[in-house]
Amino acid sequence: MRTNSADGSAFKSPIRTTLLASLVALASVAGSAQQTEELDKRRQLLEAPPIPMPRGIEYSDAESRDPEMRRIVRYDPETGRASIEEGSQLPPEGNLFAPPYVPGVSAVPDRDDPEHAEAELDGLRGGTPPTPLSNATTYPWVSIVKLVMRFGNFFYNCSGFVFGEFQVVTAGHCIYNHDPNDDGSTADAAWADEVWIYPAQGDVALPAWNGGLAHSSDQPYGPSKMVFMRSYTGWTVSQNLDYDFGSITLDRRIGTYTGWMGMEATVASALNFSGYPTETPYVPSGTPLQYFGFDSGNVNGSTSFRIGLDAFIYGGHSGGPSWRFSSPNRWVEGVHSTSNRVGAAEDTRLNQTNIDNVIAWAQDDENVRPPFARPELVEYTHASGQKAISKTLVGRGEPIVVDYNNYNAGFANTGTITNRFFFSTNGIISDLDTLADTSLDAGLSPNTFRTASEAMTVPPLTAGTYYVGWISSSAVPEYSGDATCTNDPCSNVAILPTPVTVENCDADGYEDDDSSGQANLLGASTQSRSLCETGDEDWAFFNLAESSQVILQTDGPAGDTRMWLRNAGLSQIEFDDDGGPGLFSLIDRFCGVDPLPAGLYYVQIDEFGDNNIVQNYDLDLDVVACSLIEIFSDGFESGARREGGLGRQPPLADSSHALELHPDRLRPVENLHESGT
Repeated sequence: MRTNSADGSAFKSPIRTTLLASLVALASVAGSAQQTEELDKRRQLLEAPPIPMPRGIEYSDAESRDPEMRRIVRYDPETGRASIEEGSQLPPEGNLFAPPYVPGVSAVPDRDDPEHAEAELDGLRGGTPPTPLSNATTYPWVSIVKLVMRFGNFFYNCSGFVFGEFQVVTAGHCIYNHDPNDDGSTADAAWADEVWIYPAQGDVALPAWNGGLAHSSDQPYGPSKMVFMRSYTGWTVSQNLDYDFGSITLDRRIGTYTGWMGMEATVASALNFSGYPTETPYVPSGTPLQYFGFDSGNVNGSTSFRIGLDAFIYGGHSGGPSWRFSSPNRWVEGVHSTSNRVGAAEDTRLNQTNIDNVIAWAQDDENVRPPFARPELVEYTHASGQKAISKTLVGRGEPIVVDYNNYNAGFANTGTITNRFFFSTNGIISDLDTLADTSLDAGLSPNTFRTASEAMTVPPLTAGTYYVGWISSSAVPEYSGDATCTNDPCSNVAILPTPVTVENCDADGYEDDDSSGQANLLGASTQSRSLCETGDEDWAFFNLAESSQVILQTDGPAGDTRMWLRNAGLSQIEFDDDGGPGLFSLIDRFCGVDPLPAGLYYVQIDEFGDNNIVQNYDLDLDVVACSLIEIFSDGFESGARREGGLGRQPPLADSSHALELHPDRLRPVENLHESGT
């Protein structure tokens, strides 16, 4: 199975991609240089290209058995120093294995995703090419992680799989790369400066949007960060693909939430495989998903160090696992290393040496560098429908309601949580955006979540399109400095996928009143109102204690309104479009002609055509009880005028909704009197 052809063998051609001269150009980005810098870094974290890997050097099995090849290299990023220790003896191939760990009922509940019901069958559903998996929060998919590595100014993508409470296994070239700037020279060979690990990345709660800007996919556990790394001299010194193997120690015990598959030293005839490929054109650009596959009999051979696969494995799959599924357990046998992308690949084999070392490394980490328990606030993406906004077309000052959530993916209580809600022009929520509201919530215990709603008003913004999101901060310091979000790729930021359009209009003080259930009491005082967006309606109500003359009118500097008068059952009594001044509306009901009987009434107003703004208009209601008009009609009107006019009249019988009476509105009464009615 091992070849050394000049044009690149089926197994020794590397998983790699030519580094783009620059990342995808940032489009429509407004704001400060800090926001642009923050956007650029987050985008690199989410859309990093696959790691470049120079061609490995061919070694025979005998050469790979040299003790110098299997010496263990330990790298501490705090000191920037690597140390080498003697490797263990190479044991014979055997059947020994490291057991799996499946999280119990205390784990975060699975999402209701029908795809998982099929995917759980592993090999029975997989295919060639691999299948995308939108829901990765259930075992074993949750234990397969996406890696993002920084080498200087370069960001790259790989895969890995959890083993132990705070350890991840991956390919050696993902953490120690011989050509990180991809220029063909190994002069810049180096360990990764930083590594982030994202378990269960998917797109159920928030599919990719807005050109792939930050938070374009689920990150249900936030990022875990590397604190220590290990590999072999066979890889770091000799570039021997037989030792393309490494491990990452994390800053938190994420394995207790994700679980892990077991490891075994044997090689089956068929293996499942998975990981997070990002290499185009094999997967769509900007894809955040895990891709898994299986074909019966897809193992075409093995040595003590490698496994050959007939499998479609792409750039970004590097470091992911190949495993045997024997219900109910899974046993990892290989780590993705190389591929020709068209059906032939090789894994670094999990021989007994690698398994023994991984177990020993996990114990050493526990003894020497156990992680400190901290909280970690992230968006709750284990289920869809956990965030929303009440409307997406609004005026300034208009009330809105945001449904939001918090999940503590850490290992200590958060203390009081501060949620700050922002409007952003560029899809990146940070302290530099416009603050709309702040809420305080009680603390969350580890591995618990909360959903809540916050009522707020739209800030005084320039008309345009905005993204609404929130930054949540705990009272206790979180992992990775997440409490500071400006110019930092913090994980405790959430953003709503649908933008909000703010109209060039100031909402009136009666909003929200878009339905009869939200109607405001309409009294004798003039109400100053506005119609700020498509679909905006103004509703009001009034009560009559007896049969009355009623005049309803809208007026203003500019605009075109329509008005409906409805009864208590919301049936239409009367409608008017342009009966008032200009294009404004007016409805009048006169005693002796068509008075309104006692009862409850609703007034509904919108903009003609429902496609324009009415920035300012007045709504007036004048009422005269027909019983009073009858008195004046019998000859008492002139006496009242001689004594100084009508002035304010006693309230109607329903004193809770009393209305003022205006003398200048009584001209229709005089006309009725003069006509002899």
